Amino acid sequence: MLSAGIILAGGLSNRYGKKKELENLCGKNVINFSIEAFQKANIPYVVVLDKIFRTTLPYKSTKLFLGFANPGEKRFDSIMNAINKLSEAYKNIVIHDGARPIIYEEDIKQGITLLKNYDGVIIGYPAVDAIKIVKGNTVIKNLSRENVFMVQTPEFIKRDVLMEAIKKINTPYLDDTVSILIKTGYKVKLLRGKRDNIKLTYPEDIYLLKGILKC
Repeated sequence: MLSAGIILAGGLSNRYGKKKELENLCGKNVINFSIEAFQKANIPYVVVLDKIFRTTLPYKSTKLFLGFANPGEKRFDSIMNAINKLSEAYKNIVIHDGARPIIYEEDIKQGITLLKNYDGVIIGYPAVDAIKIVKGNTVIKNLSRENVFMVQTPEFIKRDVLMEAIKKINTPYLDDTVSILIKTGYKVKLLRGKRDNIKLTYPEDIYLLKGILKC
């Protein structure tokens, strides 16, 4: 089955203060790390990005670049805009946040391979910090870390399964796309990820990424 990637860069970056996917990291845009990973894995991809930012990206000549999609009101809307850009021939969808620059070619390939036996695949690693439920500024209860994982992207989903799952659910606006599959009873596999696959969210995160990448 053919696979295609969706690189998400349509958010407002309110917590970061400026367009984080276009932030300079080690001499190139943050999003370019994700683009290069898909190119190395030989996976065609669509980029979700507002029109005003598209001229700043220097990679449109590659044969793997399938075009841009417009951002939607929410993450799910952006994903659907990108899926609608894809030929029906692409049966496996790989969704990645463009603000996660440390993405590994082997993880992309392994996730796609796992779709042979699962409806969806998510990358994650075991929680290492204490987990609390908080209301306001008051800690309500503790949660056990056992069986708790911190999930990342890429997400890997069979296109046909996602379309069927959307029909079965009241709202698709969940925290991530595989949650739609989980909520509707489909089989989702966890692929052990790496802790350095952090998402650029706050200004201080850029220094963590520079430290990991040694630049």
